[in-house]
Amino acid sequence: MTTISPNAKNNRESARQTDGKFGAQIHNPDPAVRLEGGPSADYRHRQIELGPGEQEDFSELADGEVIDGIVVNRDEDGQMVLIDATKRINLVELAPDNLTYSEKLEWLSFNGQRTSAFFRERYSATLADGEDGFEEVYATTSTEVPFDGLTPTLIADSAWNSGITRIHNEYDSGTFGSENMDRLLREACVEPPVHPMPAPNTRFINSMPDGTTMHNTVAELSREPRPGWKREWNRYTGQFVVTTPEHERWYFTQAS
Repeated sequence: MTTISPNAKNNRESARQTDGKFGAQIHNPDPAVRLEGGPSADYRHRQIELGPGEQEDFSELADGEVIDGIVVNRDEDGQMVLIDATKRINLVELAPDNLTYSEKLEWLSFNGQRTSAFFRERYSATLADGEDGFEEVYATTSTEVPFDGLTPTLIADSAWNSGITRIHNEYDSGTFGSENMDRLLREACVEPPVHPMPAPNTRFINSMPDGTTMHNTVAELSREPRPGWKREWNRYTGQFVVTTPEHERWYFTQAS
């Protein structure tokens, strides 16, 4: 799938604590505006206490809309810190619209390295997988600043002035004046090899969890499914995918 960085792996746990939503405007990166009505002035301007090599979660400075999580990592010699800002992304939403759901997953899997390179080159961001596959991916940007004089306001300022704000604005295709991430990602990727659908009498097989097998022809699998069921041909994997009313997926592969 996507390329995972150690920092992004840690940060995705913090990001899960907030609910990301997508706005339709360019967001103001002024920390005074963002922190107004939030933490007290004493908190905003206090010197951060963090030992060399230690890490602290500052997700209270994330708004849950543009940024889902913020983590600060102090280096071993104590001179510098890395401020990691994280945002949840649903990559399935960025795949081509003309694909079925299973084809979108295959398209994303085939283009995993290209997708990671796109986020790295355009946003200076790394990607980490969540628990829901391509529907839950965490983009993290890192900013290095001196530890001396570090305050919550400076942490928020650094996070909001990183590539994470650009990620948000371009991920939300309705944001005025921003590029569309879905178009840019599709241009950076390629289409996987395509399998033409076989002749109608070609037999496909599916192995069930209980050990039984199902045999069907292309003609049978191409018929209108029963209410609540869904069938689709995945041209990238050469499989028929049957989705049950309980949202289970059965994969039929051509019999040898």
